Amino acid sequence: MSCFTQVRGSPVWHWDLDKEFGMRVMNGIRRAIAGGAVGASMLIVGQTAALADAPATAEPSWCQFWEVNVTIEPGGAATGHRYADMLIQNDSDNDCSVTTKVGLRLLDAEGNQLPTRAVYPSETPEPVTLEPFQTAVIPMEWVVVPTGDEPDDGPCQPEPAAVDVDLPGNAEPQPEWNVVDWTFGPVCNKGTLKLSPIKVKA
Repeated sequence: MSCFTQVRGSPVWHWDLDKEFGMRVMNGIRRAIAGGAVGASMLIVGQTAALADAPATAEPSWCQFWEVNVTIEPGGAATGHRYADMLIQNDSDNDCSVTTKVGLRLLDAEGNQLPTRAVYPSETPEPVTLEPFQTAVIPMEWVVVPTGDEPDDGPCQPEPAAVDVDLPGNAEPQPEWNVVDWTFGPVCNKGTLKLSPIKVKA
């Protein structure tokens, strides 16, 4: 209940709230504030739980060096350029993945490393998954004319006899496993091999 009261000695009348009514109003305000805080807390907890439950990105099941067979097939030619396809076949009974970012080392006939530089696509290469006995293709390109300080009165670089291919995702390189014969002559520009994005062979 509420009523008008007049302070003794004052001509002014005041509007006074009943104490019980005032308490009910204040309690309602407190409950509303507390409810909002609880709701916000529940929202934060729910979002945190959702993030915790989100699946982590799985690491690909990389092809291991003993599971594949690597070969190189000659491709076309253009003025000053040569092309070939690196073929990586999954010889295992399980699916496995590989990317363009293979390690390469040109070797001479005695197995000594020659100047080699692999150039990969500018974007991070996406892995491809190979089913058993499926093959991936990495197109390769290099130049056969001298560049920079390379001699122009003879071979621009020593002629490789082989190329060693190390697969990504292997803990320890195996230099004597996937060594492929190289029959395409010298690789100019200090052994630069440009690799295009990997794809599964149709």
